Amino acid sequence: MLLLAAAAWIFRDYRWVYGVVWLLMLPVYLLLDLLIPQPVHQGLLMALMCLGYLAAGYALGRRRRRLAWPFLSAATLLSAVVPVLTWESPWVASLILAALTALYALTALWLDWPWLLMPGLLAGNLAVLALNRVFFEPRTVLEVALIVSYTLLGIALVFGGLSLRRSGRPRWAWPLYLAGVLDLAVGYGASLGAGRWTSVALSTVTAGLLLAFAWLERDPLRAARCRPLLTFLSVGAILAGLFFLLDAVSGRSALRVWPAYAAGLCALFIALAWLLHGRSEPVVQIYTRPLTYSGRLLIAIPLLGAVALNSPILGAVTFGISAIMYAADAVLRRERHLGYLAVGGLVVTIWYVFQALYVDESQAYVAPLGLALAGIGWNERRYGRLLWYRLSTLAGLLTLMGAAFVQSLPRQAWAYAALLLVESLLAVAWGVRNRARGYCQVGALALLANAVAQLGPGFLELTRWIQIGVSGAILLGAGLAALFKREEILATRHRLTEQWRQWGP
Repeated sequence: MLLLAAAAWIFRDYRWVYGVVWLLMLPVYLLLDLLIPQPVHQGLLMALMCLGYLAAGYALGRRRRRLAWPFLSAATLLSAVVPVLTWESPWVASLILAALTALYALTALWLDWPWLLMPGLLAGNLAVLALNRVFFEPRTVLEVALIVSYTLLGIALVFGGLSLRRSGRPRWAWPLYLAGVLDLAVGYGASLGAGRWTSVALSTVTAGLLLAFAWLERDPLRAARCRPLLTFLSVGAILAGLFFLLDAVSGRSALRVWPAYAAGLCALFIALAWLLHGRSEPVVQIYTRPLTYSGRLLIAIPLLGAVALNSPILGAVTFGISAIMYAADAVLRRERHLGYLAVGGLVVTIWYVFQALYVDESQAYVAPLGLALAGIGWNERRYGRLLWYRLSTLAGLLTLMGAAFVQSLPRQAWAYAALLLVESLLAVAWGVRNRARGYCQVGALALLANAVAQLGPGFLELTRWIQIGVSGAILLGAGLAALFKREEILATRHRLTEQWRQWGP
């Protein structure tokens, strides 16, 4: 060390001072290790050395900034070593870390370096940990105390960042924001496994804080093009808090029916969004739209949960809530696509009701789906969306008539053949009444298929001469009618063709 100091003096090169200052720490520590075996006492004396380095750096730095760096860099290293040496004594460690927090803050103000607040805030977080070790001994109690402490510290830091930003010092606000967000994330993440009511409380506090800051920081969030982000995060915290609340109130019995409660929460999001509808533009951007999208999309989670749990009553309640939610939202916002989702939810609800009543007739499950598809198709026809009208109507009619046709194929299945006949006649009648060619075509095709399926086997079982005689009689009758009524038939055909072309699809 003395040789380095002499070299700095002889060569007039200040860079040698770095070696002098850094090398001085080693003999001092070795001497302390020989004379004072307790690490805590060693840490206290090394803290005095760190303070001396800071004082020397500040005194020299006031003359010229470059003179301070050897001492400040060495003090930085000591600020990491001293807490390690004193960690065995929580009281001493907490005091040392609190002092380091203040020293880092003062140094950051002196150098005008906002990022220098980050190691100071880290020291403050460690001081909170050490201080909690003083007052709370059992591990479970210490865990809850740390969660509460870091949550409160995070709240204090984010509000401190808010005050700095509003006072015109945004450069000094972002370290507080970053540290506060990390503290809140750590506290909330630890609360998820700490206990039922602790998790409920932290979820509530986190959601409220996120909603408040979504409004208080609306201008920076708008500039960053992530205005609704905090609202979406708060929705996630509320949904997580719901599960912990159910577990805290009723335990496993409530968790078995969680999809119904989650669906109700999604419906509540939609209701809140509608109450905020028509307010000012920031309210709509920050709260209304995120709540609307959250309710519409998150409903998929309880719906999948109801399907996975395979409980008919639970499925009926969950899908019924979703159907009511989408129907109300569709009526209030006048969006037909939401109405289609409501219809889909109603169909599944009916299925679950039938399943709960032990209904095993296939037509009971086919009819709601087919009628729903046909109804959606007809509604699309009213709006002029012909492609979707054709696809949905065809799917609905094929579902209704196809199921009846398949069930009518076995012998002694005359009831399904009669059902197919009624459905076909109703389709043709509906098409004639509303001038819809598609209904007439599908209905006529179903009538023909039903006639072939029901009468064909009996006709084939007749003897050959009867088959030939019936076929000849039909052909002879058709030929005589065409011969004597040719003009009337052609006129009728021409008239029907013209009217048919005037009908809709």
